[in-house]
Amino acid sequence: MQSNKNKIFSGVLFLFIIIIALGVIAIVFISQLAQSSKGTINDNYRTIGYATDMLSSLDEMYISLLEKKYADIPINAKKFRSSLDKESENITEPGEKALVENLRSNFLDFLKILQLENTDSLRYSKQRAYYFELRNIISKIYSLNMTAINRKNSIAENKAGKVIMYTIIVVVLSIIITLFILTRYKERDDAKTRLISTVSHEMKTPISSINLTVNLLEDSRIGDLNKEQAELIHSIRTQSNRLGKMVNEILNFSQVETGNIRLNFSMVNPVDIIDYATTALMILLSEKEIQLETEIEEHIPAINLDIEKTVWVLVNLLSNAIRYSEKGSRIILSLGKNRDSIFFSVKDFGTGISEEDQLKLFGRFSQLGRKTERGWGLGLSIAKEFVSAQGGSIKVNSKIGQGSEFIFSLPLPTTS
Repeated sequence: MQSNKNKIFSGVLFLFIIIIALGVIAIVFISQLAQSSKGTINDNYRTIGYATDMLSSLDEMYISLLEKKYADIPINAKKFRSSLDKESENITEPGEKALVENLRSNFLDFLKILQLENTDSLRYSKQRAYYFELRNIISKIYSLNMTAINRKNSIAENKAGKVIMYTIIVVVLSIIITLFILTRYKERDDAKTRLISTVSHEMKTPISSINLTVNLLEDSRIGDLNKEQAELIHSIRTQSNRLGKMVNEILNFSQVETGNIRLNFSMVNPVDIIDYATTALMILLSEKEIQLETEIEEHIPAINLDIEKTVWVLVNLLSNAIRYSEKGSRIILSLGKNRDSIFFSVKDFGTGISEEDQLKLFGRFSQLGRKTERGWGLGLSIAKEFVSAQGGSIKVNSKIGQGSEFIFSLPLPTTS
């Protein structure tokens, strides 16, 4: 049997190979882009940037509202208005002008509501409705221009997808081999956990380098990009973000593996958990044209929970529901109260899960459904551990052809 020292050496060797492979592929590919950079940035791509900036500013404004940090709202409102003015001068697609005018009108109304917030003269539900309407309009502008870019640059996108896919294959296979070597000896000791954590942490370095290089390429001071190159850069960023999510999932897994889940409890309004989770997924919902319906009971009390981990669980369940739902379908997100707990429910109307698969659904490395979906099969296992660590439970109700419903509950504070 190999010693812990040899196993660590093997893991570090695989990590070194991963970094070298990523570096070579990224340098060659980005070098080719830099050498052929002679055109101008596409107007559609400018709009994508403006839309992204507006979404970021709008989210910051809404979070400031939720956290009652009213002094931060004017700063982000000014950033939003600046991006909106630039977008107004960059109309390129049919129907885009009407969307921009509608966005400006709704934004002015939203500002009036925010100014009245301190007097408590407007209900929270109206503020929330305006916020999601603004996000919906921005998403439509985003989708309109992204469709135009995809139509014009489909060949370039395929080329970028292949190159980045090879990079992901190298990374994923190397990590799987490392995990296999450690699992082979059936040791759940500190050396194994440290290696998994080290591999995952070190993976963030080349990912960060790729993201930094992409940011530099997008900087016009270095050189302008033509239409094809702009689309290639977008593909690199998308795939790099996907890889980053995989690495974060492995880090969460290593935390669960040691049984050392660090929790930061605080009294939280459960409605805020829904707001944080849905905000992170609005663009993904818009891209698949999925209607998200919320059913929230009245008088839900604040409870003691870990905000970050609870939001992570809800985002994971919503992401799975979106992934396995058909385009144009709907998802129901519910929040309610039982005798001694509150519960969150995510119900989709997809293909459903067989009874046999439900038995292993929350197991580690259990990936069900379409095999083309990327992932480690760790998400539901981690979700179960995060919920259990807070004294809650999670379950699934599903029938083939009728969709699935995932429900997790967290305990209400005990009264003395």
